[in-house]
Amino acid sequence: EDTPVKAGEVVAAFLFGQERARQYLEEHAGQLKSQRDRELMESRKAIQDLENELARLEIEREKLRLDLLLATSLARVKQKLIEYDYQLKALEADAAALRLSHARKELAWNESVHVARILGWESNLGIFEETRARYTVKSSAAGRLFYPTLENQNRKVRKGDDMSSGTHFLSIVMSDRAQVRFWVPEGQRDRVREGDEVTVGPDGLRPVRAKVSQIEYFAQY
Repeated sequence: EDTPVKAGEVVAAFLFGQERARQYLEEHAGQLKSQRDRELMESRKAIQDLENELARLEIEREKLRLDLLLATSLARVKQKLIEYDYQLKALEADAAALRLSHARKELAWNESVHVARILGWESNLGIFEETRARYTVKSSAAGRLFYPTLENQNRKVRKGDDMSSGTHFLSIVMSDRAQVRFWVPEGQRDRVREGDEVTVGPDGLRPVRAKVSQIEYFAQY
């Protein structure tokens, strides 16, 4: 208490019990990337196979086309067979081209799915860091530390206390003005009234004059 701090300094840290969650998040992110690499590699290999097949069919189709150009002197039956072979090869090449186009579109779609899946999971890492950051409290302004009194324990906040969300556990005092709480025996209660001036003498400091602003009863066990 009364320690001077600058704006942005860490003034309190709470126990964060989910550190192991980061390891799980990182491991799962690595698994997603491995799965992406494996599936995309298989898709690219399939596309390469289709490209090779299409190239082979186009070569065979072109060979049959050249055979047709030279088939004028051949028997009509053989010429028809070459024409049928050419048409069949042309259909096979067109079908291979369609399969290749579909495979390329599927690869692009898979890439976008994996990107969205990995980005979505990595956003959990950002949420994790934001959550962990909330367990560290930084001073919002320059001043001096002040710890309030826990009413149910009749003592100030100290290290090791369990805090419920929303509990006032620390203040940053930016003024030299101070408020002092003191206890008066019940038998001398009538000696003190609101508005009275009293002398405050903290240890090690020069006594100062102060005014009584409030009087309350408290339970004493």
